[in-house]
Amino acid sequence: MLLLQEYYNKASVPNELSDYHKEKKTVAFLIFKNDSIFHEKYFDGYGLDSKSNSFSMVKSMVSAMLGKAIEEGYIKSLDQLVQDFIPELKGPYASQVTVGDLSSMASGLKWTEKYYSPFSVTSASYFVDDLNGLLLDQPIDIIPAKTFNYKSGSHTIVGFGD
Repeated sequence: MLLLQEYYNKASVPNELSDYHKEKKTVAFLIFKNDSIFHEKYFDGYGLDSKSNSFSMVKSMVSAMLGKAIEEGYIKSLDQLVQDFIPELKGPYASQVTVGDLSSMASGLKWTEKYYSPFSVTSASYFVDDLNGLLLDQPIDIIPAKTFNYKSGSHTIVGFGD
């Protein structure tokens, strides 16, 4: 990502926008223009190197990057097997799941989308030190490509990589 040096953080943020972020308790605000960061502001002690959950908004970004990876040949197609990239994927159907299955939420991943249970894998994903390890402990235990089932872990696995 590039910074638009000439314009970077030159514009002032309207009070209404700052107030909105304070009210909603967001931790970061970024404006992108084309391939560059135009403006960024952090709140509540967060900064450039801080980590925070981006919730579902990142799914669109991951899908766009997936398309770019296919376009540039890093991934052959949506039909490429996930185990080509993540051989440690577990479960009886791990050898069948494709990149497209993960990105379309038809992966068969064992994942319960419960946000308010302190014992759910979804809740754990917010707090664990090793998110990759947590995700890799969830097997592909249902035949992939058969049924859409919203599982945020599926899209998180799509985002794995160096």
